[in-house]
Amino acid sequence: MASKNLRVGQFQIEATGYDRKKVLFWYLASNQAQQSMYLVHRGTSKNNPDDVLDDLDPEELGTTNPSVKNDFPYLSSNAKHLFVAQGFHSRFKNQQVPITAAVRLALKKYPSFSFVVIGHSLGAAWAFLDAGYFVSLSDINARMTAIYTFGQPLLGSSTFVDGVSQQLGDRYVRIVNKNDLIPHIGCLQCVQPLYIVEKWIQYIVPDTVIPTWIDCTGGDDLSCSAGLPCKVLSWSNHSAVGSFSMRGEFCNIRSNQ
Repeated sequence: MASKNLRVGQFQIEATGYDRKKVLFWYLASNQAQQSMYLVHRGTSKNNPDDVLDDLDPEELGTTNPSVKNDFPYLSSNAKHLFVAQGFHSRFKNQQVPITAAVRLALKKYPSFSFVVIGHSLGAAWAFLDAGYFVSLSDINARMTAIYTFGQPLLGSSTFVDGVSQQLGDRYVRIVNKNDLIPHIGCLQCVQPLYIVEKWIQYIVPDTVIPTWIDCTGGDDLSCSAGLPCKVLSWSNHSAVGSFSMRGEFCNIRSNQ
């Protein structure tokens, strides 16, 4: 498959995964010049109802679920209120085996390359879970240098997301665009992670396309996106697809609780 069809520039595609409708799920690409590899997870496709079902499935999976316990063994099984949203977790589990196999094969092929995990929207939640799982795999964790999520929705309890975030450390960068709605919605008790680097994109000068990147320290930093009131959040700064607003039902910023 020609890399230009996947819009990834001067990259070599190492592996791909497709959903049941033959829509690209994820791809693993290498860049020879940068000596790096990128695992990229796509966001919701308007043509795939399974994506919407995963986005909106709020059922909570805790440590009594064997997968949660085994895939994130560094999280305490005795922790209270530890859970991850079932919809995002099901997407992670669906491709866990082929993604892990592809990453290991590529790391063996390129022993000196760094490894970066990336995702947008639904794919950002998925990327977070993949990276959290890779932490428990010493061979992959040793090579994983960064995880970048764009427009990542809320996907679990504070015990879960903060526990994973602490393991990832400053490798994890959560990018929020202006007053994007999606990073602030999720299940009722899902929250923004505290122990992260957040890059908040703002446009200080009106009517300019030049962004200002503001460094934030996580879900309790009210000087950044966590301090936005629900009424100003907008779907338009997340995706060009759709125009509906769910903020009245799902807005769940930690500072507004």
